[in-house]
Amino acid sequence: MKVWSKDANGLRIPARFGNGELGWSHFSRPHNITNTKVIKVITSEHPERQTPQERRGNPHRLKYGGVLVDGRGHVLARLRAWVQNAKATQDGRYRVTDGSGIVGVITAYCTGRPGNKCPDAVNRA
Repeated sequence: MKVWSKDANGLRIPARFGNGELGWSHFSRPHNITNTKVIKVITSEHPERQTPQERRGNPHRLKYGGVLVDGRGHVLARLRAWVQNAKATQDGRYRVTDGSGIVGVITAYCTGRPGNKCPDAVNRA
């Protein structure tokens, strides 16, 4: 386990080390999220409302978001994290076997940026 967080509903959310397909190893380098505090902050609020297309096929997936602003209120980054709130991924390829609850953070990234890569400022916040 890389880090635990808790959302506004009391759901305990793990960010597992994972691999190239999900978890910390999947998103940290490619999306430039190297500070665990970023995940804790993004997932500390209520999940966002999802579109019917986002819910279709995976009712256990939760969407979280956040915005990083500078001292003048200018938006530096819009962040998104997707959490699998179940003991297995939708496709069944990954399953929690250690009794630690849910699969947790699948991916995290910055929207509206090339490659969904976050600016360095995200990790200093």
